[in-house]
Amino acid sequence: MSQKKAEAKRDERHVSRIQGLLRGYRSNERLFRPLTKQEVAERIGNLPQLAALDNAERRKHSDDLGTLGLQRLTTQTVLYMLGLTPNQSISHQESEQATIEMEMLLYCYEAKPRHMSLALQGWHMDDFIAYIYRDFLLMAGVASTLAESTMHAKEYLRAASRPTLEDKAGRIRVGIASRVTAMFGRHQTSFYRWMAPESGLREQRNLIAKLLEPDDESGYTWGRLAHYKQVREDLYELSRFCWEARGVNIDEKAFPPEDPAFLAQRPVRRAAAKPRQRVTSKVAA
Repeated sequence: MSQKKAEAKRDERHVSRIQGLLRGYRSNERLFRPLTKQEVAERIGNLPQLAALDNAERRKHSDDLGTLGLQRLTTQTVLYMLGLTPNQSISHQESEQATIEMEMLLYCYEAKPRHMSLALQGWHMDDFIAYIYRDFLLMAGVASTLAESTMHAKEYLRAASRPTLEDKAGRIRVGIASRVTAMFGRHQTSFYRWMAPESGLREQRNLIAKLLEPDDESGYTWGRLAHYKQVREDLYELSRFCWEARGVNIDEKAFPPEDPAFLAQRPVRRAAAKPRQRVTSKVAA
C-alpha cells in the first residue's frame, strides 16, 4: 500500500476526537467497562442519531455543507464493519464479551460518526505498523527519511531472529512486535502473520481505516492521512482504555516504545557460553 498520500499536520496541543471521547468515558463507571456483543450492537443502533447531532453541530461552525461527513451513517453499514451482519440474531450473544477490535472500532465510530473514508480503505496490518512506527524505523536505521518507501521497513519487521544485546535495531523490532500484539491480546507470534502482505482480519482493517481518518472535515473529505503520531497515540489510548476496563495495565505488560525501559526490558539472545572441557581419567587396569 502506497503511503505517499497527503498527511495532515499535527497540533500537539490538540486533543484528538478519540482521546477526548475516552477521557469522558473514564469518568463514567457505566461506560468504563468491558462490553458484550449485545451492548455493542445496541450502541451501533445509536450511531445514526449521533452522526446527525454531530453534523448539526458542525454546520453551526462551517458554511461548507457539501462534505462527505454529512452523509447519513446507517446502522447496517457499521454492523457490517464490525463483522456483525445486519440480519444476524445476536440475542444469544448477550453475555458474550466483545473482542478488543470490536470495542475499539465502536469507539472510533462514536468519536467520528461518519462513513469510513473510501480513500483510506485497503490498508493492511503490515502497512499500518510500518506507518505508525516511522520514527522508530529511523532510530533503527532501516529508513533514512520518514517519507522513504516502506518496503525495506516491512522486510526488517518480518525478521524472526532473536536479537543480541548489541543489536539495537533487532531489539526495537522485537519491542514493536511485543507492544502491538499485546494491545490486541495476541501472542507475539501473531505479529509475523500480520506482517505478511495483505494481512489482518476485516475488523482490524476497518479499525485501521478509522484510525487513519483525520479529525477535521476537510482532511476527511480529501482523504488525507492523520499524522502518524496521532494515529499511534489514539491506538495506545484505545488499548489502555479497553485493557484497564478489564483490570490489565497494558503499559506494564508491554512497554510502549516511548518509555525509557523499552530497550532495556527487551528479551535478547545471550552469547553461547564456552563448552566445558570434558575431564577424562584413566581407569587402572
